[in-house]
Amino acid sequence: MGLWSKEQLRAFIKENKLVTAQDAQNALKDLFSQINK
Repeated sequence: MGLWSKEQLRAFIKENKLVTAQDAQNALKDLFSQINK
């Protein structure tokens, strides 16, 4: 089992309008930079 359920991952992709792997990488960088502040 991963960190997120399939439903959570799908919602994250949809909310952030992710299309490419680069989009996903950038969105995750943004997410983790906010967490680490």
